[in-house]
Amino acid sequence: MTRKVLVINGDNYGRTVIGAAEKVLRSVAPDLEIVHGKMGAEAYESTGYAMPPATMDLITECDAMLVGPLDMKGVPERDPLAAIQKQMGLYLQYREYFPLCDYLGKGSVDVVVLSPAPDSTMVVHETESIDGISSEEYTDSDRLREMLSETLKICELKDGRKISAVADGILFKSRESRVDEVLGQFFADTEFRVKRTSTGEMLYTMVQHGAEPAILLCDIPSAACIQGLAAGIVGGSGLMPCGYLGRDLKLFTVAPIYHTEAVGRELNPTSAILSAACMLLTFGMDREYQLIRSAVCEMYRSGRTTPDVGGHLSADKFAQGVNEIIHMNMHS
Repeated sequence: MTRKVLVINGDNYGRTVIGAAEKVLRSVAPDLEIVHGKMGAEAYESTGYAMPPATMDLITECDAMLVGPLDMKGVPERDPLAAIQKQMGLYLQYREYFPLCDYLGKGSVDVVVLSPAPDSTMVVHETESIDGISSEEYTDSDRLREMLSETLKICELKDGRKISAVADGILFKSRESRVDEVLGQFFADTEFRVKRTSTGEMLYTMVQHGAEPAILLCDIPSAACIQGLAAGIVGGSGLMPCGYLGRDLKLFTVAPIYHTEAVGRELNPTSAILSAACMLLTFGMDREYQLIRSAVCEMYRSGRTTPDVGGHLSADKFAQGVNEIIHMNMHS
């Protein structure tokens, strides 16, 4: 079955990094059907919509999206990515962290961090009393089940046997007993085993001992802590893949870049390329995923990188080098 992918460059440097990722996609998975759409500030300027109706039509036809950075400053509309997550039921946030090379970063972790997508999973319940109106955010059972269904798929795709549920207090901002019940239903009859742990314990383990390949299922506050630490361990923000998963659509984009990163990180296509690889993994294309991941790591090990990490290559030349390694490995 041919998969259909919507590629959106986004704004600013998006054309550079998403263009590089698309070259790798076309090289490793030539049977993909790739279409293009507009979104963000540039789309608003040309069409009057940050998410034009034509793009929304394409979204409903596609299996996945690869989206560049969006600059919504000054655009009087809601962030299109947040709207898509809510409308298309993308309840699970996917982040992956692993070492690219020995000289980059401060340690070694190899983890997949899964958590509720804040823009789509949270339900607001308001209660009126004599003191006024109070509101509580929580994840209802239906959305939790959808999220865990995608979690189980990722566990199967990553062949993960070790799953840690990381949270402090109330998991996923819902009643803990409800979460435990649903977790039990999803994992009781599988080969996967879930271990409960605290955020502090997991952070300590990552810093002191590193982390063997594992899947971390986190609540929203825990995920933010772990993602920040993991990004620092592997070499900084803006390098690893980032996605939002639902039953009918997978959305992958570039990872956020913290303002303290080296100048030029926004022109590094590593995150976009690895996000494209993870998208292929969700299609069941594990070999292609591994080929891209291995090729990117080889580029880093050999010093053929972009200037923000000490190299001299442009995004296009980096993608070209990744493709050369992929083709060599495919035929070796």
